[in-house]
Amino acid sequence: FSNKTFREKLAIWIAVDDQPFTIIKCPEFQDLLNFCNSEICMLTADTIK
Repeated sequence: FSNKTFREKLAIWIAVDDQPFTIIKCPEFQDLLNFCNSEICMLTADTIK
């Protein structure tokens, strides 16, 4: 697992799928990602922009 690759893929998904940048703040979304990999370093909506 690579946080850098995760960030890149997350940004691409947000852009391609027309997700709002604020999806990052959603507690359920964060919980899902943390469940998949507790090493994930979460970004902020401003970082994604």
